[in-house]
Amino acid sequence: MKISLGTTSQEKRSILESVLEEHGCSAQIFPCKVESLVSDQPLSEAETITGAKNRALNAWNLKPSTDIGLGLEGGLVMIDGLFYLVCVAAIYKNPETYFIGISSKLALPKEVSSQVKNGDQFGEVIRAYQNRNVNDTKMSILVEKLINRQEAFTEAIRNSLNQYQCQNHY
Repeated sequence: MKISLGTTSQEKRSILESVLEEHGCSAQIFPCKVESLVSDQPLSEAETITGAKNRALNAWNLKPSTDIGLGLEGGLVMIDGLFYLVCVAAIYKNPETYFIGISSKLALPKEVSSQVKNGDQFGEVIRAYQNRNVNDTKMSILVEKLINRQEAFTEAIRNSLNQYQCQNHY
């Protein structure tokens, strides 16, 4: 299988390769620098899904000889007054078919959520929070999950790939 990947991030490519390996899939991956066409900090699940779909389609449009385009987008979702991290993987298969995988939602620390509500950038706020809480082991583990997003992107890719496999039996 040939995959146009809507990012040039080596970390995200490695996550994709790991998920493909556990699914027994061999693939050629073609990273593409593409735009999500959503805000830099999506603040809803719908906007995060749109960003992932745009990345998948734009990657495939750059490399239409591939079997699928795959887009990854991370965003924040407000639930009961607190922001949660959500990651989305979208697989685009021509013609106009998408397979969407969504991660579980991971709550941000209250302080971080409040700062994001006030307009601060999540990436900056969570790193500053991490620096202030380096001696709190439990909090360090949570914060690391929020920063690297490996678990969330892995889950999202698995979910989209499962849908794709069920529909295409490749």
